[in-house]
Amino acid sequence: MTQVSGRYAPTSRVVIGGFNPLYRNRLHAEATQAKNTTTLSFITSLTRFPSLLRAYFIGQYAVYYNDPNLINTRLNKVSAITKEDVQRVANKYLRPTNRTVVVKMPKAKAATASATQ
Repeated sequence: MTQVSGRYAPTSRVVIGGFNPLYRNRLHAEATQAKNTTTLSFITSLTRFPSLLRAYFIGQYAVYYNDPNLINTRLNKVSAITKEDVQRVANKYLRPTNRTVVVKMPKAKAATASATQ
């Protein structure tokens, strides 16, 4: 794993090392908020364009999941997700070996000025 060095090293340690403990303390609240947002978004989209989006969702669920009836059971499945489910998936996939860190450096002003002339 590549280590971030230089002036961004302290920030990267906070972001990389400090994320998991902070997130674990808020896991239940975050999971509840995500479920509420997903439910609201789904219901709102169906009420704005009921016929069009129902057809779209049924088609999408039939093609991707081979289950066109998922439109009727999706919200039940979302509400059944527990904080333990989220924790299990996070522990499985959110590992240091699966992480990519990108540090974007701004261009130097002198290089930018000379490039525009």
